[in-house]
Amino acid sequence: MILITTVDDDRATVRFAYDPTAVAIMKSVPVHRWDPVHKQWTTETGWVELLAKRFHDKRFLVSVDGELWTPPDPAKFAPPILALFDALPARLRNPAYKALSKVLHPDAGGDTELMKQLNEANRQQSEHRTVGQQNGWLVCSCGHREATVWGMSVHRKRATGQDVGTTDV
Repeated sequence: MILITTVDDDRATVRFAYDPTAVAIMKSVPVHRWDPVHKQWTTETGWVELLAKRFHDKRFLVSVDGELWTPPDPAKFAPPILALFDALPARLRNPAYKALSKVLHPDAGGDTELMKQLNEANRQQSEHRTVGQQNGWLVCSCGHREATVWGMSVHRKRATGQDVGTTDV
């Protein structure tokens, strides 16, 4: 069993009986520290959900703050990476993709599922790039037209296909 306890707003502790797989999972997050005195790992609270998921994926029982952790139902939530790409201006999407892929790629110790989400979000956003102008309207690669504001705008669509309008960049 993996016991994860939130210490404060910034820190969490992770305890488990020695297991090389569990140690490798713990070392897979950028912020981790072994405390030999208390025989526990510490990390930032922002990594708790990812650690719980990784432990769970390797068939460990995980307790977070005294409650058995179960993964959220993916059908209920849009991937957070898609929301990130949806909010970014077009000029920042490619640099963000490159930076995130260096961290999330499984060969770099990242998470396979998050890398899949990143690739899907990048693919969806690249389908909706502005390809030209026609009579004062920007024309998106998917065929939609938007009015220009400050010379540029970006057509946005969610994974569900719901049109969410344009974003000025």
